[in-house]
Amino acid sequence: MADMNAVSDFISRIDEKLDRLRNEKITIKMLEEILLLTPLERQRWTKDGRLPAAGNSYIDRGQKIRLWTYSPDVVARLWKNPEIIENWRKADLASGSASAGQSD
Repeated sequence: MADMNAVSDFISRIDEKLDRLRNEKITIKMLEEILLLTPLERQRWTKDGRLPAAGNSYIDRGQKIRLWTYSPDVVARLWKNPEIIENWRKADLASGSASAGQSD
């Protein structure tokens, strides 16, 4: 019985850690590195809603700077399905927004 309790406690601790990881926010830099995005792509896709932001993070560099953060679930889904990003890139090229986004 003691072994069952130890295993149950161990599984509970793992579940808690996994829950914390699921709730972590992905930063801009992490997102771009994981999904191999350019800053312009990230900005454009966040603004038009294709890449939903999960919230904001603030840093203080003489003034408060707001940075978008992203959900690990969204990032994982895109990482597992790279064709989604490729389709976004193709759509942007077809509409001309890939070059127009230079001013984003």
